Amino acid sequence: MRKNGKLLITTDWKDYAEQIEKILKDFGEFQRIHPPSWLLSFSTKYMRKAKEEGREINFFFLEKLKDLRYFPEEIKIVEPMPHIIFKAEIHMEDLFSSFTPQEKKFDHILIKFQEVYLSQNKDSLLFPVIVIEEGMKQEFAIMLVPHGQDWILKLSSIGRPLITWGVKKAVKEIFEWLKSRIPLEVKKSTLS
Repeated sequence: MRKNGKLLITTDWKDYAEQIEKILKDFGEFQRIHPPSWLLSFSTKYMRKAKEEGREINFFFLEKLKDLRYFPEEIKIVEPMPHIIFKAEIHMEDLFSSFTPQEKKFDHILIKFQEVYLSQNKDSLLFPVIVIEEGMKQEFAIMLVPHGQDWILKLSSIGRPLITWGVKKAVKEIFEWLKSRIPLEVKKSTLS
C-alpha cells in the first residue's frame, strides 16, 4: 500500500479488536484517523446481527504513513534479471500438455508451479509461480516467448517480484524442466 492509502477494518469481536490495536502499536506504519461520517452510518447484515446481539462495532480507519516496500533483512536481492536465451525446436502444445504442478524445496526456499497457460496464438507459455523464502512470499510469472530466431525464458511483468535467490531459482527450475523435455542450446544466461 502506498503512502496516504486508506485501510478500513471493522470487527464486532472484542478480542480481535484488541489484537488489531496491539499490531497497530507494534507495527507503526499506519496512523488511525477518524472515519468519514457516512462510513459510521454504513451497515451490513453482519453488523446488524452483532448490534442485535449486543456487540459493539469497532472501526479501524487507517492511513499509511510511508511509501516503502518491506521485506525481511535476511532476503538478499540479486542481480541481474534472471533470463536464458536458447535455441530449440519447440512444440508449445506438447510442452503445455506435459506440464504437471510441481513443488520444490531448497534449504529455505519453497517454489510452487501450479499451472501453465498457453497463449492464444500458441507461441508462448506463462508459468505462474509462488516463491516463499525466509518468511517472504512472492507471486509472479515466468514466460517462455520467441526471441528473434531463438527463445527466451524470463520474468513476465506480472507480479513485479524482487529479484531474490528464490526468484532466480524458480526461473532455473523451469529451464531444467524444459531441458528434460527438449534438446536445446543455451546462447546466453544470467543464471550462473
